[in-house]
Amino acid sequence: MRNKVFAAIAFICIFWLIRKCSSRQKAFSVELLGDTHRWSFDFRADPKYWQDWESDGLQVYQKIMDIPEIIVALKLTGLWIALHPFFYK
Repeated sequence: MRNKVFAAIAFICIFWLIRKCSSRQKAFSVELLGDTHRWSFDFRADPKYWQDWESDGLQVYQKIMDIPEIIVALKLTGLWIALHPFFYK
């Protein structure tokens, strides 16, 4: 019993540290226009560089949320969007 409590506390601490360290980075998407296609690439970065990217001519958008395909297939998109503010800030 004591080992399980210790493992749970360790897991919560590690999860909190990972989330705290990655909170400076946000999800972005850069859009590139080719001759015949439009390409979009997702990445994580520090938002302080956003103005530099846009002044350099890149079309960069901050992503608010990702919705997994299984959620769309199960028609739970509305629920996913409603619960989003409680889990991601």
